[in-house]
Amino acid sequence: MNDRHSLSGKPVRVLLVDDDEEDYLITRDLLDDIADRSFDLEWVDNYEDGLKGLQLQAHDVYLLDYRLNARSGIELLNNARAAGSLAPIIMLTGQGDPEVDQAALAAGASDYLVKNGLEAATLGRSIRYSLEQSRMLETLAGERSGLALRVEERTRELASSNAKLEQTVDSLTASEEWFRSLVQAVPDVVYKIDTHGCFTFLNDAIHQYGYDKSDLLGKHFSEIIYPEDINNVSREAVVRKACLLKKSDHQSGPFNFKVFDERRRGERSTNGLQLRIRTKAGTPADHVELKPLGNDIAYVEVNSIGMYDSNNNQREYIGTVGVIRSVEERIKAEQEILKAKEAAESANQSKSEFLANMSHEIRTPMNGIIGMTHLALETELDEKQRNYISKAHQSAEYLLGIINDVLDFSKIEAGKMSIESIPFHLSDVIDNMVNLISIRAAERGIRVTTDVSADVPDWLIGDPLRLGQVIINLVSNAVKFSHDGGEVSLQVSLAGRDDVETLLLFSVTDTGIGMNAQEQKRLFQSFSQVDSSTTRKYGGSGLGLAVSKKIVDMMGGDIWVESEKGVGSRFNFTARLKVQPLDAPELAGSEKSRQEHMAKSIASLRGARVLLVEDNEINQELATELLTSHGLIVTAASDGREAMNLLARQAFDGVLMDCQMPVMDGYEATRQIRQTLQLRGLPVIAMTANALADEREKVIEAGMNDYIAKPINVKVMLETIAKWVVPGSGDQPARSAQRVLPNRQDNSAAEQNSQEESVRGLAGLRGARVLLVEDNDINQELLVEILSSYGLIVMAANDGREALDMLAQHNFDGVLMDCQMPVMDGYEATLQIRRNAQTRELPVIALTANILAEEHDKMVHVGMNDYIAKPVNVKLMLETIAKWIAPGGGNQNGQEEKAAVIPAIPGIDVERGLAMMVFPKTYRKLLINFRDRYGDVEAQFRAAQADKSDPDAPFRLAHSLKGIAGSVCADAVERAAKELESACEAGAPEEMMDALLANVVMSIKPVIKELAVLGEL
Repeated sequence: MNDRHSLSGKPVRVLLVDDDEEDYLITRDLLDDIADRSFDLEWVDNYEDGLKGLQLQAHDVYLLDYRLNARSGIELLNNARAAGSLAPIIMLTGQGDPEVDQAALAAGASDYLVKNGLEAATLGRSIRYSLEQSRMLETLAGERSGLALRVEERTRELASSNAKLEQTVDSLTASEEWFRSLVQAVPDVVYKIDTHGCFTFLNDAIHQYGYDKSDLLGKHFSEIIYPEDINNVSREAVVRKACLLKKSDHQSGPFNFKVFDERRRGERSTNGLQLRIRTKAGTPADHVELKPLGNDIAYVEVNSIGMYDSNNNQREYIGTVGVIRSVEERIKAEQEILKAKEAAESANQSKSEFLANMSHEIRTPMNGIIGMTHLALETELDEKQRNYISKAHQSAEYLLGIINDVLDFSKIEAGKMSIESIPFHLSDVIDNMVNLISIRAAERGIRVTTDVSADVPDWLIGDPLRLGQVIINLVSNAVKFSHDGGEVSLQVSLAGRDDVETLLLFSVTDTGIGMNAQEQKRLFQSFSQVDSSTTRKYGGSGLGLAVSKKIVDMMGGDIWVESEKGVGSRFNFTARLKVQPLDAPELAGSEKSRQEHMAKSIASLRGARVLLVEDNEINQELATELLTSHGLIVTAASDGREAMNLLARQAFDGVLMDCQMPVMDGYEATRQIRQTLQLRGLPVIAMTANALADEREKVIEAGMNDYIAKPINVKVMLETIAKWVVPGSGDQPARSAQRVLPNRQDNSAAEQNSQEESVRGLAGLRGARVLLVEDNDINQELLVEILSSYGLIVMAANDGREALDMLAQHNFDGVLMDCQMPVMDGYEATLQIRRNAQTRELPVIALTANILAEEHDKMVHVGMNDYIAKPVNVKLMLETIAKWIAPGGGNQNGQEEKAAVIPAIPGIDVERGLAMMVFPKTYRKLLINFRDRYGDVEAQFRAAQADKSDPDAPFRLAHSLKGIAGSVCADAVERAAKELESACEAGAPEEMMDALLANVVMSIKPVIKELAVLGEL
């Protein structure tokens, strides 16, 4: 309904056309007295304004005075109707006159009222009547007009339909013929199958596979599909093949094909389904043995869609149409691409190996040059000698910078460069830059200033090395290109920040030679400088800015330049870095504690006996000088074989091992050390000039504990040695590499006493209160017993949540934290410890079977102080604990074990296990627990799989089995459990899981059986 005709709701809009103001006031009062509705009254007092109001039709009802000055209201009414106005109009007059009444109604007035004595109720009824009358008239007029239009339109449609019907019949005939011609011309096979899966149409392209249409029409589509691919199409087709089902007439109904079922429900079409089909020369489908013969198969791609017939609002599946396209050319092309890819990868691998070798060959002599000139500058020299050596030292460092740029660029091209994510102080990065640049700048009278905005956070997470590399490159360039006596400034400001990340803007401004617009366009390109004269005058490889741009891109930022020729330049770059909440005081405290521990550890290195294995005489002399100057006792060997001979005759606390050497390289020497019983716990630290990113994993895989990059940074070298080497820890008699299994008490006792003396020499552990957090009950019992036997007071928790509760109730001197546990893992628990003011300084040492670089970074990120690798080497474990944990009070005498005899057990390396466990009694107990715990591992794993409430249970069981098997030195079981663990983590198919579980059972059963000889606890 039109709003103009509403009798309720919003007010009725009324226009009064009357030249008497008193009539307006009376009308207003009358309208106000009408109780069942409200009105908005508007008044005009002349003919012209009244006509405009009627033409606009902006009101719901109009009150029109019969006399308007010299004009007639009838005239106004006629003009309004002539203009097409259908609005309800009520004529008002001063006195009743039937002739006027009839004239008004004839002109189209809705009603006629006498103003004298007019009452509100009368006026209200008239308005209501007028509105209703107007509504009915409009409705009637609309229906009449609509009916006429529909009749006219339908008449035209019928005429047009009659004309088109004849055209359609002709067109359909021509279209069908055209469609058939088009389908026959298509080089791909076009087919149609019915609801039973039988061919009802095929175009001529089927001939390319050796078939005539008559060979396949009426046959089931599975007749031509290669047997091993039938399962990709339907379940029932497999049943058809297995049972040799012959149903050419399909009287018992259609097969329940999966694809057909889904199409019948309108759920899918087949797009890009790759299959192999048998050509006509292939084996018939009804034969049991379905094997391809020579070239009797073709590789195709099928695209199809279901057809439906709508009947009674239901979509009924009536068949499928599709296209079969040969993809053999594409497969050949893909094979060629794969070969090219493999060739490219091989070339890239060769390039990487070449880079590794060149890195070693170049950095090794560079290390000697830089180190020796550094030592020479520390001696007394005359002015000329100091000038020569100082310039040689600076030139060597400059050359090393160019080498680093080339290697960085090569690593970027090879995809080998990565960005770390570790906590660091921005102020440390800037201070390091100032220390490196200030001397060179001071020599030329160039002032270097730094300005860091107050709102820039200092404690960040990112890659300080790469960030510093970009800053040093830009500031170094600024100094190089500035005039003597000029100025270089570094400004750091906040470009954006949220709760997690910050975007920092770094700007380096100089007063140098500047660049024009054309020269700026060539920046940030490889091997590019402003012009050739710059190369001659200022030097450089032209790679620094290209490498910087790549690094900035990897840090989520941008780099650009603003410059004016002869005035100077401003290089700007942004970097996106994570922010520690509230500057992470708990991690800052942990870092401060770590640095203090490290400083003490470096000071405690005096007297440590180190075997330096280095084939380069200059590097050997340099490292010996540096280490000796810090109080270490150094013995040198030139290759791995010489090192092994020295290790057989002398005791050392640690080994610094060069990786690439003649005769026997560092990797092979380390493997032999790890295979020698009395040397397995000896720390081995690699020294490598290979700067590629995967070097850490390579040295760890070889059995090395850590690595030091060449050229050697003295501080880094000492910190790395301090992490692993304890003076006096190697005090044990040198023994032959040959040893009989400890099933004779005399040999076992001698070995036992030697190892006990070595470990007992670690001072200060007795009485230390340690919280052990370990979810595996066998590992937990083993570690509690070992630690208690050395006088530590141990309490155990099963997961991180339980550990936090115990820390809230008891005081501890340190925590041994397993990393992977249910409820709350070790990483989250350590974060909670660091966020608590009462525990943030507490040493936390990780227990982990994963010592890859990314795992190490994760430990550092959450605030762990160090880690102990699983399977646990008792000697290294106690040394690591002694580095961080000291007793805070209390004392407890450990009960020493008596010697126990363990026979040789097939499937277990008893000799290695005894070396790791120290006490035979402890090792025997661990073996018995292993036997009793995992005697029926298959049932345990099946139960874990069936527990849908804990989807990670199978993974944890495999992980625990792997760890315990490693601890008891059951190598085959450990390998099988590791494969099962990896499959659980990757969500492998059930068939693969079953096969891997069977492998675990096959490897563990004979071991469990042999362990029966140990009896009971």
